[in-house]
Amino acid sequence: MNGSKLAIGAMALFLMCASALFSQQMPGRGQQGPRITSPEILPDKKVTFRLLAPKAGAVVLNGSWDIGTDIQMTKDEQGIWSATVGPLGEQLWWYSFRG
Repeated sequence: MNGSKLAIGAMALFLMCASALFSQQMPGRGQQGPRITSPEILPDKKVTFRLLAPKAGAVVLNGSWDIGTDIQMTKDEQGIWSATVGPLGEQLWWYSFRG
């Protein structure tokens, strides 16, 4: 086996081992929560923001659009907080969550 084939084989083995290692759950951590989509742009141009934070007592959304300050989010039975705003225009908006 020449040097380049050996290097390619070693790299492939390394990538397979690394992907198996990183796909495992970290010890001491609970199960992964539900997958959420956020932000979700709705057909009417409203936007739903979601955050998985089951232990949070309150979560507030702030954004760069008009009336985008201290928007109270609501929590569902899975611990997902959500708020729907808008409709928003098509441009780049920043947002953040605060707990």
